[in-house]
Amino acid sequence: MLVFITLQVFPFEPALQINTPQLIDSSVIEGQSFPGKIKARGLLGIFSVKGTLSFSNGQLHWHVKGTTDSGFYHLHQDNGIYRFTAHVINDDGTFVDWSGIYNGNSVQDVQAIWNRSKEQDFIHNLFLPDHVILIFKQNKD
Repeated sequence: MLVFITLQVFPFEPALQINTPQLIDSSVIEGQSFPGKIKARGLLGIFSVKGTLSFSNGQLHWHVKGTTDSGFYHLHQDNGIYRFTAHVINDDGTFVDWSGIYNGNSVQDVQAIWNRSKEQDFIHNLFLPDHVILIFKQNKD
């Protein structure tokens, strides 16, 4: 039995260029502070809470009512837009994943997803889902 193997050579076509986010020097946002309000999305968002979102020492800090929650942030540039993310672990086992856009002067589209699946708070467990989406709005000057 004879087997013929044929090989076809195709001209090389360069792969499409894909824009991948680039980690950048965090000094772009380092030292910045943004007072504003945060509230839950949807029906849970009846009330808002005043606080300040700030960036220092490589960490995102959320200051509200005399407390501060902090976590390391990452800043990357995607198509000319600075995007930040941070993962903040709270003492009670819950955590918050922050994300947003920094335009060089202010923050926008800031969202915090509070994962409270490990929280042992009876009252919160009665009224809140395991994941609460919070929206931060910076104060207008």
